[in-house]
Amino acid sequence: MSTQSRGPVRLAVAIFGSALVLACGGKSASYRNVYLSADDIRLDAHATAYDVLASHRKLIVTESVIGFKGGSGSAADNTYYVPRIIINDDVLIQNPLLVLRLIPADDVKEIRLYYADEVPVQYRVLSTAGGVIAIQTKSGKKPPG
Repeated sequence: MSTQSRGPVRLAVAIFGSALVLACGGKSASYRNVYLSADDIRLDAHATAYDVLASHRKLIVTESVIGFKGGSGSAADNTYYVPRIIINDDVLIQNPLLVLRLIPADDVKEIRLYYADEVPVQYRVLSTAGGVIAIQTKSGKKPPG
């Protein structure tokens, strides 16, 4: 293949690659954002938003803390990163676990889990070094507190 004929091939590869990146939302294959829809939550038959998160494999949830699993990934490694909890675009500052227990699972529209390097622009003004758990409810009510 001559040097002149490679130009159109390279251009086609560049255009296809760019289109593929855009179709994937501009994220690499290592994108870890997790989306839970109302249908997913309903099928799991949980009572509250807390129960939904407590059952998720990417999270550590105890009576006093919620966090993304981290560290070595072994069962013995309890390293975790504490995320910001955001409900209907309001940041929970006080008692996030209590508030999560007050939200009925059937009121949850969606839950999105974002690691620190994936936090969307609208939440980056906050300290999000531990990531974000963003919950949208069907009722749209502000969280108590």
